[in-house]
Amino acid sequence: MKHFGNNIARVWEALPPATRSLLQGALPAWCEKPGQGGGLSSLLNVLDQYSWPPPQQSEVRRLADACAAVLQAQIRSVEVFAQLVARAHRHHDFARLGTLAEIPAERFTARTICELVRHPHHIVRAIGHEALVHLPTSTLAGLLVNAKDMALARYALERQALDYHSAAAQEILYFLDDEEGECGVAE
Repeated sequence: MKHFGNNIARVWEALPPATRSLLQGALPAWCEKPGQGGGLSSLLNVLDQYSWPPPQQSEVRRLADACAAVLQAQIRSVEVFAQLVARAHRHHDFARLGTLAEIPAERFTARTICELVRHPHHIVRAIGHEALVHLPTSTLAGLLVNAKDMALARYALERQALDYHSAAAQEILYFLDDEEGECGVAE
């Protein structure tokens, strides 16, 4: 467990021997080898999905929480972000959801945020939509050249224009509507 970092190793070492034995028997071999099977994300998935006997549940939960905290501090992918959002939602941890909602704007590119908007999990999509709306207007304009992201960028620009009265967004939308033969932004 040391290859997952000091926090995980510390929690692992604090577990009673019986719990560690149970975990080692239940965890697939790829969780024990760094760089295979998604590493810490895969370990967290196993810890969260396996049905643990009652005596070990609280200890396993502590280990899973430690894994989630380390992942959250290092998050850089849509998959891990979605895993943490789904986990927080499952546990009704709304404070964690609030903290996670700040991550896309801080760590993700505009294109990655568009991937969040297309994600199957409804809360991940909602967080992605809000992050997209709060991107700079110039960044959203840059997304308009990509056919895959164009509709999402246009939606975010419309929200900026209508909800936040952004003159820059209104101007871009007016230009887009003029190109398409329409007549500007509806208010």
